[in-house]
Order: sequence, then structure tokens, then C-alpha cells
Amino acid sequence: MRKPPRTTCHHDGGFTLPEILVALAIFTLIGLAMLELSSAAYYRDALHRDTLAATALAQSQVEEFLRAGYDDPRLRDPKGGGAVGNLERFQDPDHADPKNPLDAEGGTTGPRKFTRVWNVGKDLPLPGLKTVTVLVGWHDTRGQLRVVSQTIQVARLH
Repeated sequence: MRKPPRTTCHHDGGFTLPEILVALAIFTLIGLAMLELSSAAYYRDALHRDTLAATALAQSQVEEFLRAGYDDPRLRDPKGGGAVGNLERFQDPDHADPKNPLDAEGGTTGPRKFTRVWNVGKDLPLPGLKTVTVLVGWHDTRGQLRVVSQTIQVARLH
């Protein structure tokens, strides 16, 4: 009796179409997750860089005022009352940097995105003292951001 012919399964070792589609879906999801992570990291890096620049701009202005002294004309309290007011929201500052808007170095040659203003509270917290509040603000994709630095000026004793 003759044996029936043997059927052999030819397997080329490739992937089927459904397997390829599932693999593509998985790689797409992984790619989208990585894209989201990289854009979040980019935003955090930019925010960190801008915050450092704004802090340096505020602190350099405070140091300049400390060197200039109590009677510097930029440290007048034009409104009297001594209140710092709504400086946190950029409303009604006593003084604004004449070079506004500023670049990260405090100049006007680079990308200018920072605004520096300050308020002076005369006789605050005590008579003979001035409280100087410097605010540096900027806008980014999430809105208006700011850094505030404050110092107290003392009249020079003779």
C-alpha cells in the first residue's frame, strides 16, 4: 500500500499582516509618549533658563540700587504712601527700566522678552528706610511669569 504524500508546511519565518499592524501600533504609542516627554523636558528647560535670567536681572537691579545709595533718584516714592501696591500683577509700578523690554543679559541686543519694574516704599518698614521691590516678568506659552526681589535701603549715617 502506498503512503499518502506528506504535506509539508513551508514557513518563511516572516510576520503576518496582523502582527505587523500590532507592532506598528505599539511603536506609534511609544513614539508619542517619547515625544510628549521630550516636549515637557524642553519646556522645563526653557522655564528654568528664563527663571534664572529673570532672577539675575532682578538681583542685579537690587545690587545696583544698593551701590547707588538711599538718595538715588530712581528710588523716589512718587505716590507717597509707601505702599508697594499691585506690583505683583505689573499694575501701577513706581518706576520702569527705560531699556524695557530687556534681553536675558539686561541689554537690548538679544531676544527681548523681560520687563523690569520696581516700587519704592518710603519709610517702610520704619522711618528712614526704603523698601525696594523689583519685579522682572515675561510671557511664555503658559502665561505671564515673574520673579520678585526685595531689599531695604538705609540712609547713610554721617
